[in-house]
Formats: sequence, structure tokens, C-alpha cells
Amino acid sequence: KVFTVCPPADSLFLEETEFPSGTFRQTDSNWVVDVQTKSDAESDTEDIERVRWIEADVERVMEPESSQSRQEYLGKFPLLQYTHPVRVYVESGDMLYLPALWYHRVTQTCETVAVNYWYDMRFDSPNWCYFNFLQHLSGEVIDNDETERECDEILTR
Repeated sequence: KVFTVCPPADSLFLEETEFPSGTFRQTDSNWVVDVQTKSDAESDTEDIERVRWIEADVERVMEPESSQSRQEYLGKFPLLQYTHPVRVYVESGDMLYLPALWYHRVTQTCETVAVNYWYDMRFDSPNWCYFNFLQHLSGEVIDNDETERECDEILTR
């Protein structure tokens, strides 16, 4: 498996937003996602269930992506340039500890069997408070071009 991970501090730049909920379904040739629509709701007043999701793919700004392709992708998701993604290769017999609040994207290079164990996170910890602060701040940064320029100036000093 190949994990691409970003530390919790990068949440500010990953542009997490809400999307309609969906369900995976296997067809004859592949897997598809059936996205919930208003007509799927049981009544006209029922809202579509939404989930938080990151549309941007940090893999698209990592090497060996071409410089032109990277710049084009950053045109769509400019805040990704401030992320700190790390690629981790997990092979047969390896174990990966993924700390709480780390964003991760996983791809498989072959058929895989994995065992996951989740520890409950302490929500009274300073880490959770910091992460929650960044989550609330991220909407402000994403929606404000001036703040984006200020972040750019600070981070390039």
C-alpha cells in the first residue's frame, strides 16, 4: 500500500468541504459511487446527508508530477502549495502507526488484506483543540483571497 499523509496543521490548506453522501456499488467491471440526490430522500423536506471530504489530491503536487501539470492543478487548489505531504510505502509484514488527526490517502499496488485498530482519541487534549481551531479557521482562509495572499507572504519569508 502507498499512504500519502499530511500532518494536522495542513488541514488549513486541504480545502475540506461538504459533499453529498454516496454509496459504493460494484458493477460488472468496476466500482462506482452512487451519490445521494434530492429524489433519493424519503420526503421533500428531508435534507441530503452530507459528508466532509477533501476534493484536492495532494499526490498531484508531489514529485514526480511535471512542473506544468503541478502548476495547472495549483491553479484549481492554490492552498495545496503549503501542504507537507509524505509518501509512505507499506510492504508485506510492515505496520504503520498513523497518529490521530493525520490526513491520509491510501492506494494499493496489489490485492491487499489489512487489519486496522482504532484508538479512541481524547477530545480534551491540546491537539484536538488546535485541530478544531484550524478547522474553523480554514473556511475563513479559503473564502478570503486577501488572507491567502497574507498566508503566502508569511510562509515564504
